[in-house]
Amino acid sequence: MACSTRTVPSWTQFPAELKFAVVDLLDAEDVKCFSQASKESYALCIPALFKNVNLRDHASLISFLSN
Repeated sequence: MACSTRTVPSWTQFPAELKFAVVDLLDAEDVKCFSQASKESYALCIPALFKNVNLRDHASLISFLSN
């Protein structure tokens, strides 16, 4: 019987939709860590990083909107 070899796709080969789905499954601390892995991972994490923004007062809102 012959052995077959399979090539396992790397993370970079997955479509963006699948990557976003994986990021959505991470908890907030894991998203923060993963966002620091590369420029691509940061870009993928932006929606998750800013999903829940906590602004304490009006000044915080103005500061957030100006950046």
